[in-house]
Amino acid sequence: MSARISREIYKRIIEEGDYNLSYDNTLFNDPSFRLRIANQGYLKPADLEEIVRWKSRRALGHIDKKCSHLKQVTESAFAQENASLANWTLRFLNGVGAPMASAILAAYNPEKYTVIDVRAINTLKNLDWEHHNLEMPNWINNPRIEQRSGFYSEYIELCKQLAQQTGLSLRELDRILYALNGSSGNI
Repeated sequence: MSARISREIYKRIIEEGDYNLSYDNTLFNDPSFRLRIANQGYLKPADLEEIVRWKSRRALGHIDKKCSHLKQVTESAFAQENASLANWTLRFLNGVGAPMASAILAAYNPEKYTVIDVRAINTLKNLDWEHHNLEMPNWINNPRIEQRSGFYSEYIELCKQLAQQTGLSLRELDRILYALNGSSGNI
């Protein structure tokens, strides 16, 4: 059976404790963090460290928190209209790959950006595309998806369509894609 996404499944995962809420506690439940970053228009080293800690603690050792061009790179990325270009720009930071760049963008503006990672892709691979009246994109099964030019913009557009169809926000959709982690059922 293929995965289906709905508000009811989201409620079951989030409200019944099938989802680790600590995943969102720092960044997405604290509007002051997002507002501060939005107002300054770039990341400071402490901001980067907080986002990296939220996304993947093990990546803390790979990120250059004292990067001399952190302000310029994040300022440039946040000013981009094209999501793929914004994601690509952030990859100029030492230790930042496509998933971490997407986490930085989602922390900056969760209404515009969402996180891409292996769990979300696993869920999309098992999505009941027909039920959701969507066509599975060819890139979904590409093992080197983050190497594709433009993939992040396409991923966001797909997520926006799915979020709109299911009545979920992009943030809620990310949470359910992460929690399902390729599950081939409705939980």
